Amino acid sequence: MDNALLDQYSYHVFKFMDKAILYDLNTDTICKVDDALTYDILEGAGQFNIVDLREKLKPTHGIIDDQKIFTIINPLKNCGFFISPPPDWTRIDAAKEKAMGFVPSKIQLSIAQCCNLACVYCYAEECGSNARNQLMSFETAKQAVDYLVHVSGEERKLTIQFFGGEPLLNFVLIKKVVDYAKALTSSTKKIFSFALTTNCTLLTDEIQDYLLKHDFGIIVSVDGDEKTHNQQRPFRDGSGSYRLVINNALSLNRKFIESNHRNIKIRANIINGNVKRLAEITEKFTAMGFQRINVSPIVSRPGENASLAFDENAWTEWRQQSDAQMQHWLACIKSDKKIDNPYITHTINKKFNLLKSRRLFGGLRCGAGHNVNTVDVDGNIFPCHRYPGLNSYIIGNVHTGIDREKLSRYYDGIMNEMLKNCSTCWMRVKCGGPCPWQVSSKEGKICPSDKLSCQDRKYAFMQAAYLYVSLSQDRPDALAHIL
Repeated sequence: MDNALLDQYSYHVFKFMDKAILYDLNTDTICKVDDALTYDILEGAGQFNIVDLREKLKPTHGIIDDQKIFTIINPLKNCGFFISPPPDWTRIDAAKEKAMGFVPSKIQLSIAQCCNLACVYCYAEECGSNARNQLMSFETAKQAVDYLVHVSGEERKLTIQFFGGEPLLNFVLIKKVVDYAKALTSSTKKIFSFALTTNCTLLTDEIQDYLLKHDFGIIVSVDGDEKTHNQQRPFRDGSGSYRLVINNALSLNRKFIESNHRNIKIRANIINGNVKRLAEITEKFTAMGFQRINVSPIVSRPGENASLAFDENAWTEWRQQSDAQMQHWLACIKSDKKIDNPYITHTINKKFNLLKSRRLFGGLRCGAGHNVNTVDVDGNIFPCHRYPGLNSYIIGNVHTGIDREKLSRYYDGIMNEMLKNCSTCWMRVKCGGPCPWQVSSKEGKICPSDKLSCQDRKYAFMQAAYLYVSLSQDRPDALAHIL
């Protein structure tokens, strides 16, 4: 309402479990609302003028005079609350200019646009990347490394990440790239680290020892129990891959732990219909000795088959399980008990990172297109590892560099959609916008954000705010340590 007492886009007041909470965008303040009248006044002040607000309050609180209402609102206004300057093109242009001045420190090499598995939800299958059935040559990979060295400027620590398809189908190239990068260190003063995302089916003892020797960061995809994994990640002939994958993953993890290296990360994907397995999956991996666990819902892009993606019911079930894990974490913190599930700790830390975030219309909430570039088998540069196969999003080539006109159009599309769809959202200061790939259509059009994913991000923030006010009251020492 135009003549409402407060700007409704400058704050958000909500109830979560047993807490009433106020979040103010301008002051970046989260606080507990102690009484029902204050809550109802704040909830209504962004929608009603003073006369209508009094009427709204009357059935619950009786006759409330104007002075009482302003006694609650004005002290907060005097502290800078409820101020919401509208986002404008100047801010958008500044964000774009910053993004265009990118200095990548990481390159993702899609060294195998092919795979020996037929995962039911695979984005590389959906966009046609794996259908190319090609391996990257050393000449292209070498040029990609040279490109990274050239454009990374003063950045000394660089990362080369090997992607697919299944990158171990091109293990010979991995070894050549590692040797080449390490040989560059003396002349360039660049320090290289290496990472690999793999389905783990080709992980021989020789390869495991090599990854350990060169201190690779490893992500292994395993989708939970044997039945679920084999349904979602079969070999191309339809046979199950679980036993081979889990035995190789356990062997590699054991070697890394025994050598005091960082643990490998397990990533499980959950499709619509399997969300009830969240707790079971994380407990199973914890019992196996994995300490870095990530579980991701399957989402879809515009125009893509969404039958496997989370629907509203799946997101509701996901949040309920997330709430239960959050309460377990909170109980452990309050009683000084050890948290026995590393996945819970990981997800809680991500939620608290939302509280610490401050990125009003930064345009991108990830490294897509700026601090990371992805290169396909032809040397084409894409914003991130999910894009190869979607040729509308080629933003350059390792032989000729970034095409700034194409990159500019890509950023324009993302930021313009943010301005249209996110400018009045109460999460706009924290969120940073949608996953760019998730709003990228096959035809090259940037589309509005998926509302279900937006709701989940808001819910994650409200969970974090709940934890914040709970610990502020009961364990301020623990909260200070976390933040």
